[in-house]
Amino acid sequence: MFCEHVLLHVIGRDVWKRMSHTHEIRNIATISDEAFALFLLENSWEVWKAMAASLNDVPNPKYSMKGPGTKKFKGWTEEGIKRFNELFEMVEEDRNVAKGFDVAFQQRKQAIFLEGKKKRKQISSIPDVQVVTARIEKSREGLVNLRTKII
Repeated sequence: MFCEHVLLHVIGRDVWKRMSHTHEIRNIATISDEAFALFLLENSWEVWKAMAASLNDVPNPKYSMKGPGTKKFKGWTEEGIKRFNELFEMVEEDRNVAKGFDVAFQQRKQAIFLEGKKKRKQISSIPDVQVVTARIEKSREGLVNLRTKII
C-alpha cells in the first residue's frame, strides 16, 4: 500500500509506471525518497484525517509550517528535520536487512503487468477484415498499388 499509494507520488507517477514492474524499489526510489514519503505521511496524517471527516477544525501539520499558505523560511521545524534524519536512518537500515522485499514486490508487479497485457491482447483481437486494393497515381510516369484496410 505504501509503495503503490504514497511512494509513487514522491518519485513520479510516470517513472513508477514505467519502472515498477522491471526494477527493484531500491533502484527506483532513493533512501531519501522513501524517508520523505514516510515523513509526509507522519507530518500530515492528522490533517488528512480531519479533512476526510469534513471537520471544521483542521490541525496543523506535525513538523512543518504552521498557518495557511507558504511563507518564506517557514518550512520544516527543527524537530521535523531531526525526524526526517531518523526516518532516513531507519529506511537505510531496513534496506540492508529486508532485501527480499524488493525482489518479491518487483516480481508481483511484473506478474500483474503481464496479466494485464494478456487481457488487453484478448480484448483487442479484431476479426479478419477484407483488404481492398486501390490504384492511385503517384506521378505521371506510373501508377502504384496502395493497399488499405477497411474496418
